[in-house]
Amino acid sequence: MVQKMVRQWLQELKEYNYSTWLSTVVMLVIFVLGGSSLRKWYVASHEQKAQFAMSEAFEEYDRAVLRMIESKESDDQVAKQQLEDAHLSFDIVLRNHGSSDLSSCAHAFKADIYWYEGKKDEALQEMDSAIKGAPKSPLLYEWKTKSALMKLDADKEQEGISELNALALDPKNATADRAAFELGYYYWCAKDEAHARDAWQLLEKFNGSKDDEFKQTRSPYLAIAQMKMSTISE
Repeated sequence: MVQKMVRQWLQELKEYNYSTWLSTVVMLVIFVLGGSSLRKWYVASHEQKAQFAMSEAFEEYDRAVLRMIESKESDDQVAKQQLEDAHLSFDIVLRNHGSSDLSSCAHAFKADIYWYEGKKDEALQEMDSAIKGAPKSPLLYEWKTKSALMKLDADKEQEGISELNALALDPKNATADRAAFELGYYYWCAKDEAHARDAWQLLEKFNGSKDDEFKQTRSPYLAIAQMKMSTISE
């Protein structure tokens, strides 16, 4: 009788262990198959919330900039307050959605606000954050160009010139033509016609030909540069 009870107990234990193991395997399969979809849903939900917050912040920014453009007062307190409100809105985006793909945009717009406030060093720091936060973003080279242009007007001319030149020569840069044009325009405004011509000649590779390493359509900057170069004396 006792032996029978022991054998029954051992059999139930085996069945219990098998059931537990099977349940574990089923849960793992569900997790593997469903985990990807769950993660996609989470990311999509997170990005949607980030987009909403970014939209609200940009509205604040847009109102502030429009006020600054339309205002005839050099010291418009309303415009300053609106800039501060936009500043706080972008801070909220970064605090609550720092891992979002939009975080680099928030840094870039904060850089604009600092620039309008005359805080050029802080603006450049924000642009560095925007660049670091967009290693694979299509906006990466746009941020790099923007940062280089800011440096031209922040007592860092040589650094800005060097960066624009590198951007103009980078075959991975989809906006290399803009960098070349901006570099030439900087020299043009500085009355340095020789360097302006050298920079604008880089635009000749953006003539619509598919044979060059950039493989781009004709640049809209090319005609402008050619017109200006035609006025430069040899």
